[in-house]
Amino acid sequence: MNGDSGAGVVTSPPPTTTPHKESYFDRVDESSVEYQRERNMAPDLRQDFNMMEQRKRVSMILQSPSYFDRVDESSVEYQRERNMAPDLRQDFNMMEQRKRVSMILQSPVSEHKK
Repeated sequence: MNGDSGAGVVTSPPPTTTPHKESYFDRVDESSVEYQRERNMAPDLRQDFNMMEQRKRVSMILQSPSYFDRVDESSVEYQRERNMAPDLRQDFNMMEQRKRVSMILQSPVSEHKK
């Protein structure tokens, strides 16, 4: 065998440049007061604030009319699938209303005098 075996040198194509992908740090303005405050905040405090924000979002969702409508639709679908009597749903709604009224009528323990 000699050096000229007829096989050419295999080369890979030149690497293509990928477009610059925006990262988190490209979007953050380090001079922002909000960013400075979050960066200097203690980790436990930051976690507490994050939990508070999550609870606010969940509360907003649970109190929204669209969520109520979706739950109502789901209960109607469930009734159709299980062939539940509509009276059962009305009974449930009445019990819930009574619970709400009884909770409102109860006075706090701190107002009772000895």
